[in-house]
Amino acid sequence: MPKLSPDEIRFTVYGEPVGKGRHRSVTRKRRGADGKMTTYIAHITPEKTEAYELRVKQATQIALSGFNALSGPVMLELGIYVGIAASWPKKKRLMALSGEMYPTKKPDSSNILKAIEDAMNEVAYGDDAQITDHYMKRRFSEVPRVEIIITPLAKAGSS
Repeated sequence: MPKLSPDEIRFTVYGEPVGKGRHRSVTRKRRGADGKMTTYIAHITPEKTEAYELRVKQATQIALSGFNALSGPVMLELGIYVGIAASWPKKKRLMALSGEMYPTKKPDSSNILKAIEDAMNEVAYGDDAQITDHYMKRRFSEVPRVEIIITPLAKAGSS
């Protein structure tokens, strides 16, 4: 039987962090068998977002193997590490790696957070509404990744 919940879940998702892409809405009209026109709207999630969310979900499943999804409030901590452009000169690369420069280009931290929260729904927790506390930092690194820590804030059985 799986354990109810760990004290803390720590894992890393390697690769360049991806922000939550906006849905595209497409309006389509189709003639039905009865000859009447039907209009519907299709919401299409960008492929890059879907692929990244799947990678996060799989990493979460591996980290939580043997545990149930958390119930109750949780804290989510993210260390977001973005890659450095290969075209940057050595001096700029060193400044980025030493922390003298911060990543201020897209994707922004809140869009990365949203992609990760959504990917972990029904895996790490029932719904991302359970996340009551956040901590994030975004820095440069030669190894792009997101380090994730999920901490339950209430003991099992308490409300």
